[in-house]
Amino acid sequence: MTTLQMHTTNAFLALAKIIYPIQEPNLKRDRPLEVLCLGLSRSGTESLSKALVLLGYDETYHGLQVVSHRVSDVPQWHRLGKAKMNGDKAFLCAEEFDRILGHCMAVTDSPCCIFSEELIRCYPQAKVVLNKRRDVKAWEQSVKGTLIGIYSSWPRLVKSFFLTELFWLRLWTQSLLEPLFVGAFEQNPHRMGELYEKHYDDVKEVCRVQGRQYLEWSVEDGWEPLCQFLGKPVPKEPFPQGNSTAEFQAFKSKVQDPRNEKATRNIVITAATVVTASIALFAYYRQLQ
Repeated sequence: MTTLQMHTTNAFLALAKIIYPIQEPNLKRDRPLEVLCLGLSRSGTESLSKALVLLGYDETYHGLQVVSHRVSDVPQWHRLGKAKMNGDKAFLCAEEFDRILGHCMAVTDSPCCIFSEELIRCYPQAKVVLNKRRDVKAWEQSVKGTLIGIYSSWPRLVKSFFLTELFWLRLWTQSLLEPLFVGAFEQNPHRMGELYEKHYDDVKEVCRVQGRQYLEWSVEDGWEPLCQFLGKPVPKEPFPQGNSTAEFQAFKSKVQDPRNEKATRNIVITAATVVTASIALFAYYRQLQ
């Protein structure tokens, strides 16, 4: 990313933060990042995240955290996404990732999987896990039932101008997830399986070039291969489950419905204010005649 591009991006974010105030984190790494789980969303990322916490990897980053309580991470993810699209490897460094991941011992899900190559390069001591779905068709259906379509809703677009959290989440999806992740599946629905396999092949090639070992793993494999790879004892409790399509929809409703209601109220208040002001101005103009 050129200096001009970086200045333009930061100027845009500075203006956006005036209109939609947000306090960005600026973390420093306070613990080692030990595990990179770089499989795509809807490939057991939530179950794996819960498992890693049980194994002592605290904290473990997951994309649902951005939606629920880490909206303030979005500006930095925006910068990182712009840097990736513009080929700015210098900006894609551990220091910049640490601003939002410095408190984490492990990462899963998107947007982290979008930066697989960069994270592998920036954290050479971290172990790489390629979490997958055994049934690619089942993965396709899961993505279509959860992620596809939620980023291109006109009501969502309109409401995002009337609530801070919705504005930043729209920016997150439009500037990062759509161009670098979900958009490819939306534009090429008949090639979803091919694109799925390409992601894993690309990560394997990065690991091969950098001499990094990795574990191919699915939720059905359970604790044993994961713990063996990570050098951890196998817990007694069953392997965690979570974030089925139904659970995803319930989570989305729980988090987003109150925000949508607030945005709708703000739209009504704004419209009423505009109408009232217009009537008052019209009445005043009539009195002057």
